[in-house]
Amino acid sequence: MPKIKKIDESAYRVESHEKGKFYDVNITSKSCTCPHYRFRMARERGECKHITSVKEFIIAGIELKPYKRKYSAKKGKRGAKPSGKKHDITLDILKEVELRKEIESAELIERYGELIITDLLDKGYIIESNGKMMLMR
Repeated sequence: MPKIKKIDESAYRVESHEKGKFYDVNITSKSCTCPHYRFRMARERGECKHITSVKEFIIAGIELKPYKRKYSAKKGKRGAKPSGKKHDITLDILKEVELRKEIESAELIERYGELIITDLLDKGYIIESNGKMMLMR
């Protein structure tokens, strides 16, 4: 993972593959100052590797904190104490969605946070239809 420095709530500086060269990422508008984004991905409304890195940085740093606070004092609602890793949270979400077949989108976002649910949607692990989430089959 590249070096990432948070500037404010939506602005980040991400180191390029060239040491000492940085690009500015705005996570709210999902934009980057790198050439790949400016000349290709912006037209396609896609994301460059710097935007993806910032999203992973946010998920790892911010989304885990409420999860850890909510479940670390005692065993979680599903019985197992989480280890605090992103992978474990993802597995918890996917298992819950699979078990229930479909789940209200708002409920899932409330429980785990918008960033991690959006990430799972973007990666195609889950889909949303009529306000409900289900596993992608």
